[in-house]
Amino acid sequence: MKRCITCKINKKNSEFYDNPSKKDKLHNECILCLNIRSKKSQLKNRYNLTMEQKDNLILQQNNCCAICGEKFVSSKHTHVDHCHKTNKVRQILCTNCNRGLGCFNDDREILKKADGYLEYHDKENTAAPIPTRPNKKGKDDTQPGTIPTPRAGEDGDNIDHHSGTIRRQDAYHSPQASSPDGMGRGNKQVATSQQLDLLENIR
Repeated sequence: MKRCITCKINKKNSEFYDNPSKKDKLHNECILCLNIRSKKSQLKNRYNLTMEQKDNLILQQNNCCAICGEKFVSSKHTHVDHCHKTNKVRQILCTNCNRGLGCFNDDREILKKADGYLEYHDKENTAAPIPTRPNKKGKDDTQPGTIPTPRAGEDGDNIDHHSGTIRRQDAYHSPQASSPDGMGRGNKQVATSQQLDLLENIR
């Protein structure tokens, strides 16, 4: 155990930073007190602000970010916002809002453009969706439907020009099975060009 010279509390050795120059090899201040002292020094040097003044600003804001209004979860999420031109302290912001202003370099014109950009796309997103064809499973795939195209060697009249046969069902024939002579049972009949000529002569 070791007694911190700042808070005057006896704490475990693990709550002190190592310091080889000391007899017990530990700092005289505990880690918590060292961090508080470091934050106070940073506030004073960067913003000319005391810890008490920062706490008062947070109380005036009801422990909420001055921009988004979200509650501060802890002191780690509180950031002093200041004017980069005059270095004057403005208010206390959360991490996201403070980072956002920094990314836009406090440029109000760019922020207005960003607001207009979001407003434009909000209107676009609320517009009526374009109707689409359902896919084979009956589900809307959000893409325009496509018209089937003939296979290689075929055109719109469904004639296979490579084999010289017709795949369109003839009005005088019912679906029958294919066989060596083309007149069997089972699958749909596939007539040859000679058989079609014979049918034309009969008609």
